[in-house]
Amino acid sequence: MNHTRNSALRERLAKAADCLERIDTDRSTTGDPTIGQAIEMRIVWRELLDLELQDFDDQIQHLCEFAHTLLPDRGNDRER
Repeated sequence: MNHTRNSALRERLAKAADCLERIDTDRSTTGDPTIGQAIEMRIVWRELLDLELQDFDDQIQHLCEFAHTLLPDRGNDRER
């Protein structure tokens, strides 16, 4: 699953980089620094939010692993 997530992430970042390069080219060609600002901000914010969510997921995973160490190993008692 991690491999699939990493692959999708790489693809999304590659598309975003291509889009940002096109925006930069358009800005250079036209001399208008405002071209594509909304798209640029949307790409940046999407990646920042994704990083925040990934950090939260990592923290939750860490807390779950820690909580698991606090629980006694009850073996088959769960079946009751």
